[in-house]
Amino acid sequence: MLRDKAFTSRKTWTADISVDVDGQLLVIEYDGAYWHAAPAKVLVDQRKSQDLLAAGYLVVRLREDDLPPLDVVDPRYLEIRVYSTAPRPLAVMDEIREWLRGLVPNA
Repeated sequence: MLRDKAFTSRKTWTADISVDVDGQLLVIEYDGAYWHAAPAKVLVDQRKSQDLLAAGYLVVRLREDDLPPLDVVDPRYLEIRVYSTAPRPLAVMDEIREWLRGLVPNA
């Protein structure tokens, strides 16, 4: 459970994955098309991302192929298109690692 005074949509959020990266919390969310395609879920995903960013977290969203991108613009936000039928975990981790190098000096 993540809780922060900066959250405006909810008092708490859960994270799929959260990890400390040199003193900064990185939150990784996986958005499967089955659960995240409805317009109401897209809005929740967007608000959650904005709350996490407002709290100072780094946010990565792994969004399945059919999902539209979220309307989130922030240098601490990364969205990666993933494919459930053709996972490429090493390539995705490399992309996240490269992105982090530009944000966290010792990542």
